[in-house]
Formats: sequence, structure tokens, C-alpha cells
Amino acid sequence: MVSFQVSAPQAREALRFSVQEAGVLLAGSRGREVPQEVCRDLVEGLGEQGFAFLVGCAPGVDRSFRQALSACRLSERTLVACAFRSRVRALSGYGLASCWVVPPGLSAKPSPGRGQPGQ
Repeated sequence: MVSFQVSAPQAREALRFSVQEAGVLLAGSRGREVPQEVCRDLVEGLGEQGFAFLVGCAPGVDRSFRQALSACRLSERTLVACAFRSRVRALSGYGLASCWVVPPGLSAKPSPGRGQPGQ
């Protein structure tokens, strides 16, 4: 088990985590972002511990972590899981491996009231 903490700029308290040694899934809100300083500190710290990363293809938090993973040169240990085939090519500029992960017969279309496919 690896334990660590991350302090956001101007935060009153640090976030504390404990995770199993292996891989880390980074995901979150499409409508919010995480400051790059926080993302970089988090992925660099986990990267130094030998972790691999799985991140989504959406805007918001997913994009925040894709940018940090790309900037921290952790591409050899990162996979971007794409809900839409079109995003595999669209995300190639990050230098991170990506693949389409929606199984045949399962729609990637979000529930009513949520984001639109391909956004």
C-alpha cells in the first residue's frame, strides 16, 4: 500500500490517499478541471512509485490529467480509454496511447440530461 497527500493551492486541508501498488485510474467530472500543479504533483509522485495510469477521453478532469501525464513524460505507462472511436485519433496529439473501449452492442451515449456523445 502506498500512502500520500496532495495540497491544492490555497486549500485549507491536504487530500490524503492510500492505494494498492499497481495502476491508477484517473477520472472525474466533465464540467470541472483540476489545476495542473495538483495533477503534476499527483502523477509525478505516483510515477516515481512505479504506477501505471488509465485516464478517460472526456473534457474536464480527464483532460486535466491527460495534459499532466503528457507533460510529465509518463506516456509509456499511460493508456487513454476512449468511449468514442473518433476520440482515439483526436487525442493523438498528447503522445499517449489510446484505444476505443466500448464493447460491441453497448452504446457509449450518455443518459438524457448528460453530455452529448463525441464531445
